Amino acid sequence: KVSGEPGAPTQGTVIIILVALALNILWRIIISFIESKRFYLQGSFFMRKNLGIRVVDANGEPVGWLRAFLRGLFRGLPVNMITLISMEFGKNERGLHDKLFNTYVVKVNRSVTAPEISSFIRENFS
Repeated sequence: KVSGEPGAPTQGTVIIILVALALNILWRIIISFIESKRFYLQGSFFMRKNLGIRVVDANGEPVGWLRAFLRGLFRGLPVNMITLISMEFGKNERGLHDKLFNTYVVKVNRSVTAPEISSFIRENFS
């Protein structure tokens, strides 16, 4: 005997969705901690670090854990398409997630100080 309405999600489907959501949140927590100023990579995940890409605040400093987490969580939501569109048509190609959490993604080719990054942000993102 079949129970439930046609097209209704089964219990297994709901469990898979919840596990995927939990893993996504766990991954965002790990990435946020790594990108935060408390971790040795300070503003970059491993691949970003190799490319010289950092996520920083307006002062050129790596962002805190909570801001990195919220930024990443927002990026992972279904509104990601809006973020991509805002980057394409917005000023300085900053995503909606960067505008909301006042973060900047910068590429550095050498060792630079936070004041140098801050100066670059003021000149190029204002």
